[in-house]
Amino acid sequence: MLALICRLSLADGRSVTGRVEARSPGQPYRISYTGATEFLGMKPETGTASDLELVFRLAADTHNGIVSVERLGDYESKSTTISRAN
Repeated sequence: MLALICRLSLADGRSVTGRVEARSPGQPYRISYTGATEFLGMKPETGTASDLELVFRLAADTHNGIVSVERLGDYESKSTTISRAN
């Protein structure tokens, strides 16, 4: 499972953190937030890891903040077996 943690730090010392844990890149998962969430503009309850990172980067551009992104783990891989009758 991939855990993506985004943190937006503002010049005045305030910050906001968002976290999503995802098994696959295309599926939306629950996003949790802590801190000064009013600076995000939009705060989706669910989304992909890419969605979360985009929200934080847009907020950083808007508020002249700094974003840090931490990735822990990886998406789960699916193995496919193809069998052929002879």
